[in-house]
Amino acid sequence: MASNPPAVSMKVPSCVLWSLTKKNSAFKVQPKGSKSRLQCFSNDPLNLTGFHNASSQGYTQVGSVGLTAQKADAKKKFNREFVLKVHHKSYHKTSRVSKNTHGAAHLVASTQTIKKGTAHAAKTIQGLTFANDKKKALLLKRLGKLHAATRVNVKGDGKK
Repeated sequence: MASNPPAVSMKVPSCVLWSLTKKNSAFKVQPKGSKSRLQCFSNDPLNLTGFHNASSQGYTQVGSVGLTAQKADAKKKFNREFVLKVHHKSYHKTSRVSKNTHGAAHLVASTQTIKKGTAHAAKTIQGLTFANDKKKALLLKRLGKLHAATRVNVKGDGKK
C-alpha cells in the first residue's frame, strides 16, 4: 500500500494573490458613482492609503503594517487609542495562540495598542526597526489623519 507524500507548503507571490482577489475582495469599497470615475477604495486594516490597488493591499504582502484609531474606555471626556497591526506568517493551533494572554497574537497579524497619545504613537512608529523610511512616512501621515479625524471639538474651531 502506497503512502501519500507529505504535504508541502508553497509560497505564493503577492502578485498572484492580487490577481486572484482584485475583482472580488471583501475589503473592496465602491461608493455610488465611483465606478464611472474608475475609483475603488479599500477598508483593509493593513492598508495605509485607502486605495484598492496591488501596492497598497496589506493582506497580500508580507511585512505590511496598518494603523487604526479607536475610542478608549476612560473616565475622561475623550481618550483615543491607536492600534498598530503588523502582518506576519500565519500560524494556527500552536502554543503561541493558545498561550496568548495579552491578546496580541492573532492568526495573520499581531496587534499593539498605543494608549499614551499621538506623540507616543509617533515615537513608536519612528522606532520600528523592520519598516523602511517610506513606510514610516506613510504611517506618520496616516497617524496625522487619524488624529485629526478623532479630534474633539475645540473652542474656536468653528464646529458646533
